Amino acid sequence: MFWLLALALSLAMALAQMARLQAASETSNRFLLSLVTIEEATGALSDMETGNRGLLLTGDEEFRKPFYRGRDIFSSRYKNLLLATAHQLPQQDRLKTIKIKLDQWFLLYNPIIRKRHRTGISDQDQAVLSKCGALSDDIRFLLGEVRTAEEETFYSSL
Repeated sequence: MFWLLALALSLAMALAQMARLQAASETSNRFLLSLVTIEEATGALSDMETGNRGLLLTGDEEFRKPFYRGRDIFSSRYKNLLLATAHQLPQQDRLKTIKIKLDQWFLLYNPIIRKRHRTGISDQDQAVLSKCGALSDDIRFLLGEVRTAEEETFYSSL
């Protein structure tokens, strides 16, 4: 009878350990996925900048293809990050700020892109482009904060 009790206890302990390992594995997978998503969003932002610069320098719409690809990727990764951090209010706040800054970036850039086709870029436009660069830097910084917070959350769960 004792051996049956010992066997049941061993089985219960093994099942509990398996559950802990599975939970740790799921946490690790979520963490790694969020890191990849953040890196892809950062790369997409760079592609958007590259595409706009290419068009501004050449006037050739062909050079804007990285912008369109980056915009689509950034949008997708942004949505993924919103879902992945739904339970973390500070992360949600950072992501909302990123969205606001990205919308400002579009509002500043788009008129210059349209104007480039008609008349070229003025000195005044250069100042606006400088603001766009600052917004891009802000977005990168915020994505870095999102990453750091994800790392802290993961490491504190170990």
